[in-house]
Amino acid sequence: MIEPMQRLVTVMVDYADEFGKTAYMDTTDRAPMILVVHQEAVRRDSILDGYIVVGSAKEALACEVPILGFLLRELDSPILEETAWTLRRSRYWYAPIFTTEPNPHPLLDGQSGQAEAISKAERMQTLLQSLRLDIETLQLDERLLTFLYIRDGGTLQPQFDRNVKTLYHYPVAEALTEKLVMPSKRYEDVLEDLMRRRLLLEQDLVDRVRCCIKCGSAHHNYIDVCPNCTSIAIGRTAAIHCFTCGFVGPEQDFHTAKGLVCPRCGTHLRHIGVDYDKPLTQFACRDCRHVFVEPDVMANCLYCNAHLSPDDLDPREFHTLAISTQGRTALRAGRLDESFAYLDIPQFVLPNYFIRMLDWALAAQQRHPDLGFGLVLLDIGNVPQLFELLGFQSGYALLDEIIKRLGDLLRDSDMVTRTHEYRVWIFLPMSSIDLFIKRLNNVFSELFSKARATPEIRLWGLQAPQDIEAGDDAETIMRKVLELAHVE
Repeated sequence: MIEPMQRLVTVMVDYADEFGKTAYMDTTDRAPMILVVHQEAVRRDSILDGYIVVGSAKEALACEVPILGFLLRELDSPILEETAWTLRRSRYWYAPIFTTEPNPHPLLDGQSGQAEAISKAERMQTLLQSLRLDIETLQLDERLLTFLYIRDGGTLQPQFDRNVKTLYHYPVAEALTEKLVMPSKRYEDVLEDLMRRRLLLEQDLVDRVRCCIKCGSAHHNYIDVCPNCTSIAIGRTAAIHCFTCGFVGPEQDFHTAKGLVCPRCGTHLRHIGVDYDKPLTQFACRDCRHVFVEPDVMANCLYCNAHLSPDDLDPREFHTLAISTQGRTALRAGRLDESFAYLDIPQFVLPNYFIRMLDWALAAQQRHPDLGFGLVLLDIGNVPQLFELLGFQSGYALLDEIIKRLGDLLRDSDMVTRTHEYRVWIFLPMSSIDLFIKRLNNVFSELFSKARATPEIRLWGLQAPQDIEAGDDAETIMRKVLELAHVE
């Protein structure tokens, strides 16, 4: 748990003996903040009560008192950025970092004066304490949501960096990952997962890049190539079309000592419009002698040297990200592990409601044996391979299309829930699971016939009352289906 009284600290960049490690500390019973400020700008009478002044981020983190937040004042840009990274990677990753001058860096919490910084930091502290979390044991998904939760209206901002493989990265997520001793996932995968579960929402579109489907890099060299042999040895040239044999080639191939002669049929070409013409060809390949109007374009990945068509690249969008209402609710309830993505179909219900309805159907079926129902499990088993072949954007688009096709087959009385990212349960009152699975397989066969990669769709089910035993409840029959499917 976070100590209820935490302090806002000011960090000094210059190590002045007159300040020492703690130049000023208030004597009030409220936790102070830390002020990071250039030595020449510091005057004791200009520092409000509630602040500790130290000489660097390292000294700030060495303070043995709980910290409310940080205020950076009049620091040069490189020192300010280094200080922000150091603080955000520390045990105080959640604490606000304000500056007294405007600075849009994603690791910072904006511009603020001394008094305003304390007020904002205290509000964040109140929100943090309301969550009743153990800050030291949070996983990355919980840290990211907590970071946004206590910053009402705060967002994760993508930042352009030409040294980053995808050209953009999320500095806050990157910094919070480095604080973990053994991160189980890359922060990019955690962000994707939170968005799929709708705990994070995409807001403003910042940029769109195209990534290599083999290595994920957005660094490409786009080059014109011959559409016939893909050679890069092409150039602009005039062309001649021989009317006798139909051959089209570079004009220089027709020039001889006797005038224009077709290199294929040997016809002397004397009159344009009668013996030959000059088409709109603008390019010729020096390797295969093919002539063409427009070259093809190839994207050569600068990371893995893959040669791809631009149409094969995986488009990826970078948005600012904000916590959703569902994310706030799941964080307050401490139930992130149970919050899988909603399915965008009308028949979707939450798992708890699905189980209650299944229990009700079992009870109704026991009293009225003719009220049968079917329970079907849909599991997708090769998702990592799909993402490797198609890229994340196209892979998720295919998974969404699977759910859409499923929704088209369902009736208003059917229900669907999700208990795993790629595992869906379907409740079919008064229906045959055999007929439904057959129809579903036909739909998927048609869909996958046009796909570049085929998802491994596995379907199992139970039919009531035939497969139901006395005393079975919803969780029991769901467990039976999982045992049939040999999944946990």
